[in-house]
Amino acid sequence: MKSIITVFFLLHSIFSMAQDVIYKTNGDKINAKIIEIVDNLIKYKTTDNINGPVRNINSSEVFMIKYANGQEELFKEPKNTPPIKNIQSVENTKSVSGNEVKKDDKYFIDNKNKYFTCFAFGYGQTYGGLGLKYQGRIGNIMGFGYHAGVGRVLDFSGNYKSSDLFWVNAGVKFFWFKGCYLDLSFGNVLNYAITMYFYDDFIHRTSSWTRYGTAYGTSLLVGIDLFFGKHFGLNVAAGGAFNLTESSAPRIFPTFDLGFIAKF
Repeated sequence: MKSIITVFFLLHSIFSMAQDVIYKTNGDKINAKIIEIVDNLIKYKTTDNINGPVRNINSSEVFMIKYANGQEELFKEPKNTPPIKNIQSVENTKSVSGNEVKKDDKYFIDNKNKYFTCFAFGYGQTYGGLGLKYQGRIGNIMGFGYHAGVGRVLDFSGNYKSSDLFWVNAGVKFFWFKGCYLDLSFGNVLNYAITMYFYDDFIHRTSSWTRYGTAYGTSLLVGIDLFFGKHFGLNVAAGGAFNLTESSAPRIFPTFDLGFIAKF
């Protein structure tokens, strides 16, 4: 008799462990054996009446199914769902490439598509002076981006040609954490004024001549795209630029970016 009881409880325990669990959107839980899922219809039998009729439930009423093997299948994001006991809480996060990103994260508009573009207006190296910059970003917590800017530098002397004042710049960004980035760009980096002196032996006088122009090169900046909402933010960066084309002008000098961003 004891052997029969032992076998009964053993079979009951195995059967209980092997059951599927249906979690409904209203917080209810159904211990069941899933028969099949066809379109939006889930067919199952309840474990307390396993030999009974097959029951149906629409998938729109189901938040999740936890199968006997431990696998979980999510059907619907819960809205104001009462807490479900004996199950780990499902946090409002998604994992992409091993990085957790909150769904209400302001940095990403669409957490399913980690790509966005934006325009920025400001003054600085990658803006081409006072100008407009277009940029895109792809990735998650970490990512890559590109940008191109056109603008006009300020000329208080009135000695530069119009072509020297019109700057262009383009480059790439590496984002190591959300909006924090390292920027490598190429384009106009410096408007220079080089004065050359000449001594005339005939009149015993020294004269000078100033050459104005623009130098091209590369720049390296560290910065951040700081968003205050889903669409608007501030761009701040600082670093150095390297003049590659004019040996008489300064070779290395500090530079910066400061602008306002509109994201789409």
